[in-house]
Amino acid sequence: MRRVEEQFRQVGIMGMCAAVLCVAASAWAGDVTMDVTATVAPSLTETVTTDMSFGSIDLNPAGDTIVIDAHSGAATPASAGAVSLVTGGASGLITVAANTDFTINVVYQADGVVALTEPVSGDVVHLNSIDMYSEGGTAYGGVSHTGGTDSLISVGGSVQFPSGSAAGIYSGSMTITLNYM
Repeated sequence: MRRVEEQFRQVGIMGMCAAVLCVAASAWAGDVTMDVTATVAPSLTETVTTDMSFGSIDLNPAGDTIVIDAHSGAATPASAGAVSLVTGGASGLITVAANTDFTINVVYQADGVVALTEPVSGDVVHLNSIDMYSEGGTAYGGVSHTGGTDSLISVGGSVQFPSGSAAGIYSGSMTITLNYM
């Protein structure tokens, strides 16, 4: 029995030593210094100055692709194969105004996402190649903005009308994201 009591006493002493070590270990403290910053974004305005219009199209009965190539600035629509007659229309235009310098990276929607619907027939065509035919997208590395001036971002794209496309007004809308760097 004494032997058991002796073992319990030893275990108790070891447990108390462990507890003391734990308490001693948690008693350590230190200080660190952390920098804190806040950046206030410049006041800016974004305006859709002109909506994109593919104009009035006398469509080739076999169908055609109509392109607005605005990657170098404002543009008018044209038949890719020069087989349809296009009258009027223009690239879209976004105006950005701010007092500081920065780069604008423009994110356009992917091919096939923007649907243009003719409401009577229900026919649908899709706006494609927006990034390729517009300013400031990933294909062209953004738009540099100089503070105190307006930056103009021309927006284009292509629409393929298949043969048998219904006559009427095809319309839709798209979201364009402007990231300021």
